[in-house]
Amino acid sequence: MTSQRLKGCPRRYEDQRHIPYQLAFTSDRIKDAQHTMTAMKAANKELKGMMKTVRIENIDSMQDETMEERRTNPGRR
Repeated sequence: MTSQRLKGCPRRYEDQRHIPYQLAFTSDRIKDAQHTMTAMKAANKELKGMMKTVRIENIDSMQDETMEERRTNPGRR
């Protein structure tokens, strides 16, 4: 019985040999995800600030002007 246990040990150690590499890979992916989230939060904050300066009335009037120009000059785009 002891000899059978020893025969399985090298394989078990061989399987465990890859664990540090897997942990390093996982750790790198977590760090990448954290950097991505930090960048996304910063971009979101900047976009929110930009949206405060946008006026719906200005967008509506630009759209109206564009539509009017297309009606008066149909061949021009």
